[in-house]
Amino acid sequence: MAAEDQVQSVLDYERQVLRALCQGTRDCRASLNTLRSYRWREPLHQVIFDFLVSMPIATPELVREHLPTHLTRRGFPDFDLAWFQPIALAETDIERLLQLLRLTATRFEQPAES
Repeated sequence: MAAEDQVQSVLDYERQVLRALCQGTRDCRASLNTLRSYRWREPLHQVIFDFLVSMPIATPELVREHLPTHLTRRGFPDFDLAWFQPIALAETDIERLLQLLRLTATRFEQPAES
């Protein structure tokens, strides 16, 4: 897989994970803790993740209401969140996404062979 394609895969997995995390379920809240040390490739994704972590309850309604203000305050006044619609996933699907994200991130971080 070309490096550019690999970066795009990681970004796609990040988006899917963030969309799943804004479901607001207990399983999703637990998943937030497993990603605290993850290095998000897209700065906007990191800001969204930090926002989700900071919310005691991250229901889709609360996220939609408060996220635009948070992003503006964090230096993202112009953003396209058309992709950021909550998706309802089972716990097993969320765990699979998290594993894929970790796996792709690990591959992405490995130095290229000479």
